[in-house]
Amino acid sequence: MVGLVTTSELGAGTGLPTAARTFQASTPHVWAAVTVDQPIFHINQPINVMFAATNVSDMPIRLTELREETVLVINGQDWPESRFTFTNGAHSTAQFLQPAKSMMFVYQLTRVFKEPGLYRIVWRGKDFETLPVEFRVAKDPF
Repeated sequence: MVGLVTTSELGAGTGLPTAARTFQASTPHVWAAVTVDQPIFHINQPINVMFAATNVSDMPIRLTELREETVLVINGQDWPESRFTFTNGAHSTAQFLQPAKSMMFVYQLTRVFKEPGLYRIVWRGKDFETLPVEFRVAKDPF
């Protein structure tokens, strides 16, 4: 989304030519991905879910928008413990992710994927949604 600022928003009498009085305001953009260690897991085998984001805009992005204000979607349903889980654990002391910089975090979520079956996960925030990742949990896969 691109916002335009016009002369009426700048105030009359700016003394600038019309072309110079209208400019595009930048909007934050994020590339994000979610992944797991492997495609098939044995029941109760540790399942680490890794989250990564890169600021591909020219503006800093508040880190809370990339962690605490996001949700993990499991088989099409928002995981209700997302906010609580993502708020806890080790965090960066920085408040913003600077342009062209990346962040990564991981959570062991074995307890969430304890039943045998196929799982499809997506990580979603205000300005992004990852491609889905599928993996299977099986009683005796090998």
